[in-house]
Amino acid sequence: MGIIDKLNQWAKKISFPDDFTNIIPLAIQPIDNDFKSDIVIQYAKNLFFIVSDCYCDSDYNNLRSFCSDELYNKLKNEITSLSSQNKRKVMEEIKITRSFLHLYKRNKINEYLYIVFTINSRFYISDTKHNNTISGDTDKKSKRQFMLLLKRNLGTLTTSSDRKNSGRYCPNCEKPIDFNENAVCNHCGNRTNTGEFNWILDDFIMVTDELDFDNRGVVIEI
Repeated sequence: MGIIDKLNQWAKKISFPDDFTNIIPLAIQPIDNDFKSDIVIQYAKNLFFIVSDCYCDSDYNNLRSFCSDELYNKLKNEITSLSSQNKRKVMEEIKITRSFLHLYKRNKINEYLYIVFTINSRFYISDTKHNNTISGDTDKKSKRQFMLLLKRNLGTLTTSSDRKNSGRYCPNCEKPIDFNENAVCNHCGNRTNTGEFNWILDDFIMVTDELDFDNRGVVIEI
């Protein structure tokens, strides 16, 4: 391997998503005056815990109302596959030690917001049939970073409603989760995972050295 290749490889290994929490609201507030970083970060935290609970419980149903179709099917297939092998992915005693806005993108149709969490937790995969640990450590906590990609329709405005930002109520009528397989609320009849009513979860990524990051902070393509 040549020196240039070695330098490029080394640079990639030390590349991390940058924190643009102070910059991103300045790009969003001209079109959404009530946007606040703490509200959207708390909302993303709520979604993170729901996703982790779904893995632990081997139950994907609570993902339907706020996940895009593509992500829902991806997580559903993974949870179903693990369950069919008598496995489950577990994150316990989760403590989010850092959270920040990493990247905001906007085009003529949608807005995209990347939020990064640093967490400490016990992370392992268990064998549900024999009640033992397949991989990971049930006693020792480890540090990991996750990146959540939120998406909404351009023109959708921030809501400060606790129910709408909980991930556990309909983002339109605010009634408790009761959705069919097509993400249609059985209370109000609206499809809630389109980005029309609130940010939806479009991707859920564990940050590794193999990932490349767009550290431009704000990208507006209109």
